[in-house]
Amino acid sequence: MKSFGKLLLFLFLVCINSIYAAEVEFYFYPNEFAVGEQAKLEVKAFGDKPFKTNISNLQKNGIQIRFLGSGTETQIINFRVSKSQILNFSVVAEKEGNFNLPEISVSYDNKIYTSPPIDFKVVGKLNTRGRDFFSPFISDADTETISPEVAFHTNKSQAYVGEPIVGYYVLYYNQYRHPYFERDPNQPISFPFFLSDTLKQVTVQIEPLVNRNGHERNTLVYEKEIYALTSLKPGNFTLGSTKFIVGDSLKFLSNEEGYEVTPQTVVILDLPKPAPKNYKGAIGNYTIQYVNLPSEAYQKDRLYFEIGVSGEGGGEGIFPEIEPTNPSIRLVSERRSRSFQKLSKGNFGFFAKTIFLFSMPTGEENEITTPKVSLPFFSLESKKYIKIELLPRTIKLIPKPLRKEIHQNQTSVPFTTIAFYFFVMFSIFFIGFGLRRFYLYKKRQSKFVDWNLWIGKKRGIFLRDYLLKRGYEKTQVDYLVQLKDNYPNSDYKDMIQSLSKTELKIFTNTLDRLKIGD
Repeated sequence: MKSFGKLLLFLFLVCINSIYAAEVEFYFYPNEFAVGEQAKLEVKAFGDKPFKTNISNLQKNGIQIRFLGSGTETQIINFRVSKSQILNFSVVAEKEGNFNLPEISVSYDNKIYTSPPIDFKVVGKLNTRGRDFFSPFISDADTETISPEVAFHTNKSQAYVGEPIVGYYVLYYNQYRHPYFERDPNQPISFPFFLSDTLKQVTVQIEPLVNRNGHERNTLVYEKEIYALTSLKPGNFTLGSTKFIVGDSLKFLSNEEGYEVTPQTVVILDLPKPAPKNYKGAIGNYTIQYVNLPSEAYQKDRLYFEIGVSGEGGGEGIFPEIEPTNPSIRLVSERRSRSFQKLSKGNFGFFAKTIFLFSMPTGEENEITTPKVSLPFFSLESKKYIKIELLPRTIKLIPKPLRKEIHQNQTSVPFTTIAFYFFVMFSIFFIGFGLRRFYLYKKRQSKFVDWNLWIGKKRGIFLRDYLLKRGYEKTQVDYLVQLKDNYPNSDYKDMIQSLSKTELKIFTNTLDRLKIGD
């Protein structure tokens, strides 16, 4: 049996690459696994064009391929940055033997890419009974094991004050088949005299097998927490002290143990003395320019202009200086952004962008000149201070129009305004008229209901006597009795619908003169 280090190397190395390596690559690992376990097929496209698969679940010759999902990542390989899109698939076998992976296809930039022939081996289910803890994974020649180690690393062991560096944790091991590697949430992380930010969608990749203190060790980067660290003062600092929980996720009843982190020592250098005047700690490589500078402005008003500073660096200590100092020029706002990306030299780092909005008063002159703007920073490339400048610009000034002039020039406004007011008044009148008609209708309907309930089933002589005894006029009583006799079997709704407008008006007026219900 091959040595343990060489065996586990297959878990992390790329087994098969696509013939379309320039754009799409296929990765399958491990090339040997047990029944019930799952391998992983990873398809990467290097670019930002449309990337997808039409396969969700494929089963062929005892092999099942299931689509797990997609994602993007920024990789740092030997501190060089690349970005890619990823399609993830799981591969499960129903029995042991030698297999060839069923062919799958993906689409990238409307081109079809097919996986190449990939061979792998499936062994029987693991049996841990009657064997020691590590025996399923280690041969007799590899019985000697070394305790796992968690170490903190940075991309630079020496940096200047204010210069961002990247920090990450690495597990070194040789006794786990699938290590469980998590930071102990109950333990703090020590970054003394450093500002720390967690980088999102960034991964660090290092060699899967390294020589660590004279022994071959497998490596695993803790990608959940990758830090951007910015120093606040010079000196020698020990970074990353904390505790991790480590175990084997594939071992039944595996013991998970806590391990103290081996910290990283970083030397932070002070910036050269003396620093230039008005230097506020900017480090990197920046440019300065006007953003949205107007071509003209009003007299006796305020001119607003934006100045943008962008470039490679963390963005700390960036503030342009106005020369000469003018208290009438005021800073209105500033917008800052920073991204972690590939830089001009091919290595990785931060790119910062800041936009400052200034305002300055204008007079009665025909033109105004913006001030001279400068920004000093320390260049990491040349290891010296550099001062960049933005030369003044001349802006034309025009008289500010009066409100009366504006009103006179807009001859169409009065007609439009009158038409608008007429439409509004007509709408109000129409709505009010409709509401009044609806109110009168509901009121009349209420009177009819009261009338119908009041007289009940009385009609003829009984209704006449009933009304006369209550003192109503004979003409009113005769009209109502006659109306009820004409519609003996109808309710008030049918009766009202049968009346003409004149009869309905008389009936309504009669009801108004009666005190129904008294």
